[in-house]
Amino acid sequence: MILCFAILQGADVIYAHEQSARPGSPWHLGRNANAATHLGCSVLAPSLILIGRRRMLNMGKNLQFAQFGMERSAFEVRFAPALLHWDQSGATWSEFISLYPGFRPTTGEPGKTVFTLGNRYQCTISLESALVLAAYPERDLTEFAEMAGKFIHILFRGLRITEVSRAGLRLNYFCELDDKNEAANALLEMNLIKVIDTTQFGVEGTPMLPKYALRWEGKVLGMTLRLDALMRTMNLEAPFGMKALEPGMKPFETISRTEHGIALDVDLFTTAPVPVGAFITTDWITQSSSKIKKGAASLFQPTVR
Repeated sequence: MILCFAILQGADVIYAHEQSARPGSPWHLGRNANAATHLGCSVLAPSLILIGRRRMLNMGKNLQFAQFGMERSAFEVRFAPALLHWDQSGATWSEFISLYPGFRPTTGEPGKTVFTLGNRYQCTISLESALVLAAYPERDLTEFAEMAGKFIHILFRGLRITEVSRAGLRLNYFCELDDKNEAANALLEMNLIKVIDTTQFGVEGTPMLPKYALRWEGKVLGMTLRLDALMRTMNLEAPFGMKALEPGMKPFETISRTEHGIALDVDLFTTAPVPVGAFITTDWITQSSSKIKKGAASLFQPTVR
């Protein structure tokens, strides 16, 4: 058993000055919006301390952001309770489905409706928020941003929403590695975490499955960053008595898969109300995605300590 403690030091607060979506508006992310050094936000380098017996072997120094595959993208807007949801939900969905006819309803409740497009996209409308999810989207998010832009535009107009209290883009990446030791080692070698000798605690071994998580909030933008060395297992069980899918095949059995690697989770969000007229969804997603990817890539660059 490994004994671990975490001590967070010196996390500064984000302040990001952004260009406007339209003249006079401070809410739209511009290409040269700030002199960002880390995920598009000005931040002092925080440190996380894990207790372990010794440094692991140098297996992770060559880890690059390009090795991470995008597993999920999520765009969410929040607003004051939209009571027209009860009256206009059907009309809103009908207009959206006329543009994307493949969507099908999966949840229909008084305060929440959900439509999905196969196992790729999911759109949700509730009284106080709207959410667009994509599983394994294209890396540049072009299709995702375009669809989300149309969905949110229809939503704002149909529910007469005038202000967004929060808008956020969250991207999840995963880099698969051989085993949990390699995953832990790769994260530790990023030099975001300092490992301490645990002999004084009477504990032997090395840190396993370390985690790194920080959150910042500024006047305009906020960000949550997580890096996890993890092991995850997926079990797919067949209903009892299910026969083989094709003649000659064995009866369907439980499929189990375990994988190890590093998960990267970045959430970039607004921290102040945004007038709907100054918020351009497609551009916001595209430019926020660019900021996240640029900043995430910098995490894997060699640093001088």
